[in-house]
Amino acid sequence: MVGLCRLCQKEADLQFGHIFPRFAVKWLKKTSATGFLRTTGSSEREQDSEREYLMCAACEQILSKDEKVFSEQIFIPYHERGETVFEYGPWLGRFLAGLHFKVINCRSLDSGPKNVTEIIDATKMELRNFLLGQSDKSGRAEFHLFFGDVVQDANYEVPSKFNWYMSRSLDASLVSNLSGTVGVYAKFLKIMTFSFLTPRNTVSERWEGTQIFEKGTLKTPQEIESKGLGSFITDRVKAVARAIAELPPKENERIAKSAIGNPERALASESYRTYLADKALRQRLEERAAQARLASPAGRMKGRDRNSPCRCGSGKKFKKCHGG
Repeated sequence: MVGLCRLCQKEADLQFGHIFPRFAVKWLKKTSATGFLRTTGSSEREQDSEREYLMCAACEQILSKDEKVFSEQIFIPYHERGETVFEYGPWLGRFLAGLHFKVINCRSLDSGPKNVTEIIDATKMELRNFLLGQSDKSGRAEFHLFFGDVVQDANYEVPSKFNWYMSRSLDASLVSNLSGTVGVYAKFLKIMTFSFLTPRNTVSERWEGTQIFEKGTLKTPQEIESKGLGSFITDRVKAVARAIAELPPKENERIAKSAIGNPERALASESYRTYLADKALRQRLEERAAQARLASPAGRMKGRDRNSPCRCGSGKKFKKCHGG
């Protein structure tokens, strides 16, 4: 396909390139229960993730160099070897600039501050100059990287499929809120990245150990205290859960047959590990909610009520369960 390359701004034969890093897509397939990717809401198994005609071959090659270093220095050590300390150089800033440049060029904002279009357009130009070596700074973008994983427990209600989202999803979006913050969000498996395109409020947005400089060290644990990030992530998880729930019956049958056909792979997969973590988290939250109901005045039973089903949902009589 011939068109205008979004990076060098020249007419060229555009490549059908990945939005998310190719190494992440390959690892996702390798560690799945079936060996395939599946687009939510589709009955088709996929061999690849989202792709777009954005750049020419030469510009794709510019970005691929830093993707390779990131894969070798951070992604594989974290996902496969559980390493927690990572030294980085200028390549990390370039990798994030390339990733977020792609997201900006294939996503849009439905709402935001009045000057949101100006902010996005200026960021495109700044990142373009940085990636092409015409500037030694990435401009206004303040990059952050956070290492995540499955959540074992929570002191608040989390939506269904929360752990699947945190450790197995690919997601990207432009972000804005009522306070005027504009940013870029890109997540691939257990690694979440964010760039503030407007000045960060260091009081309401306290990100410790996540900011990327020209060189430095990233290590876990990290800490984020954000006024809006929690609700944003929750909304993304709920959207994914809804899409999964709407999978056609035939697709669910195919998934089950693929797992049954190779049970050793399925049981050893990261997909199954995540499924178990989601199930355990849901049970803990439900047990805690049941205990809270029983401790409340409305949850106490006396006399004949003790023969009623226990309100924890176990199916046993109250006197044989929490009333024993």
